[in-house]
Amino acid sequence: TKATDFIRKAAAAGAHLAVTPAGWLAADAEALASLRAAAQETGVAVAAATRGSSLHFIAPSGEELFLYSKPEASNYTPSVGSTFHTASLTLGGSALTVGGLLESDLLFPEASRLLMLQGAQLIVVPASDIAGPLRSHALALTTANRARENAAVVVSAVAAGDGVASVWAGIGATGVQAVAAGAEGVALVDVDVAK
Repeated sequence: TKATDFIRKAAAAGAHLAVTPAGWLAADAEALASLRAAAQETGVAVAAATRGSSLHFIAPSGEELFLYSKPEASNYTPSVGSTFHTASLTLGGSALTVGGLLESDLLFPEASRLLMLQGAQLIVVPASDIAGPLRSHALALTTANRARENAAVVVSAVAAGDGVASVWAGIGATGVQAVAAGAEGVALVDVDVAK
């Protein structure tokens, strides 16, 4: 699949974590098994989402550490009792806690805050459907805001269709860095979650 091919390319480039755009994971058991096998084969942790409703976070061992699913994205807002997931693991020799959100969750500061309060140092956000420079800019700003508000690293991978993609990394209080924008490919960002 496209996702497993890019995970292998990311591993070859030295990545410890791969975040795929939303929609790169089909909503079936075979696609998930393929993704888990690629994580185990490469030793790379993977965050991948079906289009809009489910995020799978997979350890380098191939074990699924959490599945975050929610109702129809356009009708959902976080509320008291909302459940967000984190997992602790070692990436690149460093122990850290990772949380995951879906793209629509970025609109709600409380979603990122709940993850941070659960200990998340890194928040992964597979995203999709960025149509035009204003939407892309809005996602970059929102990613940066969530990072600043929570003193966390927030990484969002985006597929805009027609072979166009970008990766945004919001790094703590320092803001956003556009890692790559343009043709689909593997983009690497080197972050130190301790800073």
